[in-house]
Amino acid sequence: MKFSIIIPTKNRQVQAIEAVKSCINSRYKNIEIIVTDGSDENSLEIKIQEFDDPRVRYFHHKKSLSMKNNWEFGVTKTTGDYVG
Repeated sequence: MKFSIIIPTKNRQVQAIEAVKSCINSRYKNIEIIVTDGSDENSLEIKIQEFDDPRVRYFHHKKSLSMKNNWEFGVTKTTGDYVG
């Protein structure tokens, strides 16, 4: 059973990084972490790449999305059995 965790964010790099760290350090390893970033710039991508973890996938939106649309975009990128 695979869990998909979506982290929608916008201009909240510190919080997004902490959320990703928390997921990576989970005892449950069969997860994927989808970060959907609507920030003004994509500097979060560099921090995400530093994790060097294939379970983490990052998407930056050039156009600003509402929280709802950012979340729904993340859902379209999941491959897990459960989404949270």
